[in-house]
Amino acid sequence: MVITLSLILLVGLRPLLLGTDTGSYVDLFNGIVNGRYWDSSLSNLFSGRFEIGFLDFVKLSADFTDNPRFLLLSSAVVMYVPLAIYIKKESLNPTLSFLIFFTLTYFPQSMSAMRESMAVGFLMLAVVSLNNSYRWWPPFVWIFIAFLFHRSAILFLLVLVLKRYRFTAKKATVAVVGSMLVALSFTKIFTFILKYIPSYSYYSNNVGALSVKTALIMNIALSLLLLIVASMDKSHEESVNTNRWMLLLAICVYTISFVFNGFDRMAMVFLFAQIILVPNAIAKLQDEQLRKLLNVLLGAICVLYFVVVLIYRPDWLKITPYFM
Repeated sequence: MVITLSLILLVGLRPLLLGTDTGSYVDLFNGIVNGRYWDSSLSNLFSGRFEIGFLDFVKLSADFTDNPRFLLLSSAVVMYVPLAIYIKKESLNPTLSFLIFFTLTYFPQSMSAMRESMAVGFLMLAVVSLNNSYRWWPPFVWIFIAFLFHRSAILFLLVLVLKRYRFTAKKATVAVVGSMLVALSFTKIFTFILKYIPSYSYYSNNVGALSVKTALIMNIALSLLLLIVASMDKSHEESVNTNRWMLLLAICVYTISFVFNGFDRMAMVFLFAQIILVPNAIAKLQDEQLRKLLNVLLGAICVLYFVVVLIYRPDWLKITPYFM
């Protein structure tokens, strides 16, 4: 509760332009306050810059107060309360889970990719309902709500399909090779997608750009390392299998991003599995000394990664400008 409240206040009370996308959200809020409001009907589900669920959320916030600070605070609640529930329900080592969340760029990205971070919050609730409910429909409801905040959430349906199959190295290899083939033909695929989701033309200038190769290589290497660490868990529990597929899908998204930089954000839809998968794998080890060593080692790697990025590649965090 203390950590979650701290995150909400830290993000909710940040400068109104802190975050590469925050300014557009504040402008949207102020526009609604001044009488301008985008059509949020289902007929515009795939059109426009902002999703209809997010538009209604901003409209509701603007009806409550004309202070855009409330938008940042309320969105932080939507992002971090599900995170707290997710960690409380799923993690065997909440301390390490929060450390991974804070240091592996999830936290900085939440100050920029606000819509997608809110959607990820609902996807976390989908995972909780998936692992703790005998009913089939709650995960689909949470995914649909997430989709209303960010269209990338629809990709999470892949998790519901893949979780039925046992994760193996052979299947993982096939998935990665498949993502490479998609990357080679992505320009044609993206052109086809634009016919049905014209709002994605916003990302069209990113097709073929290769300026973020280093970041992608780092993210892929780190995700592979964490997936290898997680493989120490030899159990075949449904939650473990699901999380492994999620982390693999994130790696596939990064692979496709080599030819389409705008696609790398989609990895957030799957990447939060790291928060649970790796700490739980370490916590299940019988050797207490090894368990302590790996906890310290993983924590040190996460902190080192965060510090190196802050010093040498702060643009990766996408929270510029850094002060006002």
